[in-house]
Amino acid sequence: MAHYKRKRLLVDPKVQGLLVLRVVFYWLACIATMEFLRLTWLIATGPEQPSFFAYFATYDWHAAGGRTLLASILLVPIAWDMLSFSNRFAGPVFRMRRILREVARGGAIEHVQLRSGDYWHGLADDLNAALAQLASQPAVPMEADADHDALAQQSHCDTPDPDCRLADDFTAVR
Repeated sequence: MAHYKRKRLLVDPKVQGLLVLRVVFYWLACIATMEFLRLTWLIATGPEQPSFFAYFATYDWHAAGGRTLLASILLVPIAWDMLSFSNRFAGPVFRMRRILREVARGGAIEHVQLRSGDYWHGLADDLNAALAQLASQPAVPMEADADHDALAQQSHCDTPDPDCRLADDFTAVR
């Protein structure tokens, strides 16, 4: 088990960014819910107003803004914790994808070793077993460049997306 720390907080910006956006969305939903409950309490217990909209006119928006600002400051450590926590599963997947790309390109097969606090240790063990099996098999040469060109033409990948190219690389290896 590796015991060193990751150097990057955003290992997989797409996944981790979506997690942080979800935290921000939940924060906004919580603030809106709390303000709605506060307004409902004022309507139920406050003095009689001529209309529902009169409550909005008498609502203390300045105090509500202060509470929202305080909640915003408290959101920073929550978002930081979400990024740190997501490193425990995004980092191992990132590392395994990198190793699979290298194997698909015909590079050296290396052993996947995860940090002690990471998730997906079972997946890494399964990948290591598959890579060991692959390493023990004799190399199968590609038949001809024409076969490789035919595989390239069958590619469904029209964009420079690395995931799509990775899938095409695996098709070419088979």
